[in-house]
Amino acid sequence: MSGKAVFEETKRNNGDKDSGICDARNVKATQVRTSLTNFRNLDQNCWNVILDYLNVEDQLRLVSSDVLDGGIFKSYASHRYKNIDDELTSRTSDKDLKQLLQIVGENVEHLEMTFESTKAGWDYLNSLKKLKSLHANMNFEEEDGDMFCTGFIENLKKFTCLRKLKLDGFEFSVKGLHVLDQLESLDVRLSHRFDAKNLADCCQTMRQLRHLRFGAIENIGKNHFEILVTNCKQLERLSFGLRFDDSTVPYELVCRLPRLQHLEVWHSGSIHDSFIEGLMNKQGSPLESLILERCALSADQIKNLCSISTLKELSISCAHLPLEDLRKLKSLLFFRIYMPSITNDQILDLLKGLPRLKVLNLLNCRCINNTFLQLLVRQHSSWRKR
Repeated sequence: MSGKAVFEETKRNNGDKDSGICDARNVKATQVRTSLTNFRNLDQNCWNVILDYLNVEDQLRLVSSDVLDGGIFKSYASHRYKNIDDELTSRTSDKDLKQLLQIVGENVEHLEMTFESTKAGWDYLNSLKKLKSLHANMNFEEEDGDMFCTGFIENLKKFTCLRKLKLDGFEFSVKGLHVLDQLESLDVRLSHRFDAKNLADCCQTMRQLRHLRFGAIENIGKNHFEILVTNCKQLERLSFGLRFDDSTVPYELVCRLPRLQHLEVWHSGSIHDSFIEGLMNKQGSPLESLILERCALSADQIKNLCSISTLKELSISCAHLPLEDLRKLKSLLFFRIYMPSITNDQILDLLKGLPRLKVLNLLNCRCINNTFLQLLVRQHSSWRKR
């Protein structure tokens, strides 16, 4: 074979190889285009299943690509992220969280989030036009706290749909909180700068409150409870704390709230007999839930409480248990008791005497052991057969 012939043969063979490579590339490109086309042809339900398996970061990456249509993601996210909790916000970067809220902001109704002075946290809120419930965990540096908290509360005035507000770790100024007069629920139990004046200011403006929760605050007196009772007649749930030296404060005034159904009080001192009497003689909506924390009740006080036949939930501490009186609470569903000296027989009598009881929570009960639990299971089985 001549040199020219060898050259022509080699060229021909190389050309075949190049052609094969090009063909392979073309096939691969076609497959990619086909795959993308197939993804784009997926309907909303299919995408919902796929997106459920992805975290926020990966979801947003898909939105930024050509694979996922932005409208499909917005439709998914508007339902998936209507309620955003602290678990989600704490493991999502600031950049991704901001992008997510920009997409779904108008649909978010509940947000729980930690706000820090290192970032202007309320900037995230500005797109949440329909926000109804906010649980804010505040984590500010001491030197910046008052300034940031004042700005935070000032910013909340923009959210006219906001009805429920819970502030945790609010160690700084709560100036201006009373302006949020549209609130129906306010929880400031862990906000230590919420004082008696703040309470009075809020009660005078927030007349639609149905739920109020605040901690033991300094200098609270009769006039503050009078303001609460006079202005907050819509209250259905009330939870508050008292200091040991608040023993002379007439907190029994809250028994005059006409719609009150759920009451929680934690007090390191003794409960007034007049408070128990006020509960017994309460007018208006029947009392369904009573939680008394940190205060030991006398046998007579418990006996009087047992005349409130509408109670479905009761939490008390005591040294002696008037079983016969407790059996009168036929509507009781949840019973929580702190009584270390309670005996196994008393527990069994309680269970037999309260037929509708669903939950019995015994705190610091010394007598319960495996033998008693086995006995309890046998007794429960025999009661059900009757």
